[in-house]
This record gives sequence, structure tokens and C-alpha cells, in this order.
Amino acid sequence: MIRPATKQDYPSIRAICKECFTTDAKYLDLFFNHCPSKASFVYEMDGKIVSALHTIGISYVSSKRTNGLRTYYHGLYIYGVGTLKSYRNKGYSSSLINYISAGASKIGWDFLLLRPAEPRLIDFYQNVGFTTPIYRSNDLPLFENGAHISKLSAVELFKLRDSRLKSNYFQWSHIMLDYIIREAKINPPLPYQTNPTNIPYTLLKPLSKDFKLDSNSAIFSYPME
Repeated sequence: MIRPATKQDYPSIRAICKECFTTDAKYLDLFFNHCPSKASFVYEMDGKIVSALHTIGISYVSSKRTNGLRTYYHGLYIYGVGTLKSYRNKGYSSSLINYISAGASKIGWDFLLLRPAEPRLIDFYQNVGFTTPIYRSNDLPLFENGAHISKLSAVELFKLRDSRLKSNYFQWSHIMLDYIIREAKINPPLPYQTNPTNIPYTLLKPLSKDFKLDSNSAIFSYPME
């Protein structure tokens, strides 16, 4: 049975996260207790939660103009897809993703987006519809002689990117940016340069016939590593 998760399910979902991703209790506390706009879903078998994933809202800003205004497409970022080792290869993760895909399409979301935890998972996600690879553009200029760096709040960071990045980028809300800034303090993202150029940064599944990427490379306002 697939259903939305409740807070009572968090210990079971944390166990999945520990087995699949990380044992960092501080990070898990932050994610489960403070990540805003997170919607979690579980696959339950005979009263036991065997697989889980989380969804977070994200937008894509296109170069397409409507009455002179930028076009925003709205989607869901799928995060933390995991299944207990003893229950793998039974289609539980695929069923969860298909459930989210059908529900998101029905209520009008434009796309689903995710980042495979490992390159070997790319084929798995392509088989459930994530057939559009996206490569990450470097969204920060490189300075030969250094640069002045100042601290920004989440709102200031959102406004700065909204004014400077005119199109072809994925944008978290300022509320999510505030969370991600907190997360980065305990879980620093990998440098952009470490992402191999021949491996997609993310994979996308279009849900709306009106949705179209400007290109297969895009800027991300800040990574969820």
C-alpha cells in the first residue's frame, strides 16, 4: 500500500535513510524536523514501511515570454528514494515514483526532477520516465584576482538570483533556500567542478505537454546534495 507518510512513520523512514544514504543523526534531525514544504510517501507491506521518498516544490524559469514576463513552470523535486535492502528488486521504489507521477500530473504539475545518488542508478530512473538529462551550468563567475564575498539571507539570495538569472534555471523558494543554507553548514555540497561533465546532474520527467526546457543544461539556484 502506498500512502502519505505521517510523523509516526519518521522512525521507520529514518531507518531507510540510514541504510541507504547516511547515518548522520544531525542531518537527519534537520531534514525530518525542519525541511519545509516536504511531502513524504511510503510503501507499506504487512504493516512494515519498506520504501519511501520525499517531494519538494521547485520551479523552472524559462526564456519563453508571456506578455513580456518570464514563464515559470512548477514541478516536484523527488528526494531520498530508498528501499530496505531485504525488499529491493520488487518494484516498490518504481511504484512510489509512478504514484507521485500520476498524482502530480493529475493536479497540473509540469515536471518531476531528481538527482540520482549514484551514476549506476541512471538506467533505473530512465526506465520510470526520467529520460531527459540535464547538465549543470556553472552559475558563479570565476575571478582571477579574487572577489568580495558577503553574507546573504535566503530572501536576499532569492532576489539576487531572480534579478540576475533571466532564464533557464531551477529555483527553490526563499523558504527552501533558508533550509538549504542551514543544511550546507553541516553537509557542505561538493564543488561544482567535481561533477563529471559526461554525467547528468539531474534527470527530468515532463508531465505537461506545454512544458519545454530551453536546453539540456541549466543553472540550479543551490544544490540539494
